[in-house]
Amino acid sequence: MGLCGGVSRLPTTVIGEKFGTTVGTIISKAQHDLMKVVWIWVTALALSAVPVGLLARRNRPSVLTGALVVALFVVFALGGFGLGGAGAGPTSDLAGLLILWIVVMAVLAWLLLITFARMNGSFVERIKSTAVGVGVWILVGMIVSRASGEMQDLQIEASAQESVEQAARAEAEIPRTRAKLDRTPERRRAVLDSTLAQVNGEVGVLSYRREVDRFVVFGDPATEPNRVVVWAVVTPTVHVTWLSYSFYGERLHQRVNTLLRERGYPVRIALGFAPSTAIDSAGGDEAYFGRDGSKVIPQYLPDNVIGSHPRRLEAPRRKG
Repeated sequence: MGLCGGVSRLPTTVIGEKFGTTVGTIISKAQHDLMKVVWIWVTALALSAVPVGLLARRNRPSVLTGALVVALFVVFALGGFGLGGAGAGPTSDLAGLLILWIVVMAVLAWLLLITFARMNGSFVERIKSTAVGVGVWILVGMIVSRASGEMQDLQIEASAQESVEQAARAEAEIPRTRAKLDRTPERRRAVLDSTLAQVNGEVGVLSYRREVDRFVVFGDPATEPNRVVVWAVVTPTVHVTWLSYSFYGERLHQRVNTLLRERGYPVRIALGFAPSTAIDSAGGDEAYFGRDGSKVIPQYLPDNVIGSHPRRLEAPRRKG
């Protein structure tokens, strides 16, 4: 009883410890990121408060007039962009936006005139005070813009860190996935087929109009996974020439092997490209490739490495 009880509690204890550690790490990271956000905006507000406070002590009305002038310019600029964008849409959208823009501009101008009229001093002094207010608010805008930039940098850093952590988790999972697939090697062919189906339509691996017509697989993944060769049959056209596959061919080979490794396939495989016209002229797959694919050599062998420049895609070499 005691032995059985100890064995049954052990996994739960280990899982609980790992879960607690993971949750603690996530909470700690979230708190750290929150403190960064708070610090950025507290600093920005503190820096902004200094010139605004000094201006308010010297001439309080100029704070409002400066803000209204800046707001007037901002609304004018945004309205110009908005009207330009709405011009491509329905006429009703353009008319509604134009009316709204005019109303907002009129309200801001009216507030500016009233505030300017209530300021103390001569007309020139009021102009100078307003100019100082505009300068202060431009400075505040620069401070806030800088804070927004730091926030974007923080988001990019967090996204990059998340990608690194996801890659590390996927890498750590590979041995377990491979061991599981090794116990049922007959499933390797299904893994290979699903991988080829995935990469054929992926954006960034093969661009638009460069999709593979079909894949031809030689070798038995279950018994001899290291001798498997995949051929991509393509049909070049006037716009998509044979040489245009050079860049995408290397990346297709790399992508296929990356996905296979993540899904537990034990070794890298070779990949070749063959034109459908040459296969048809030869009399079909068996006549062109051979019964076991031994008549031709694929362009991308398992140890192929992508260089700084795409390697020219040559026609498949024939053995013998």
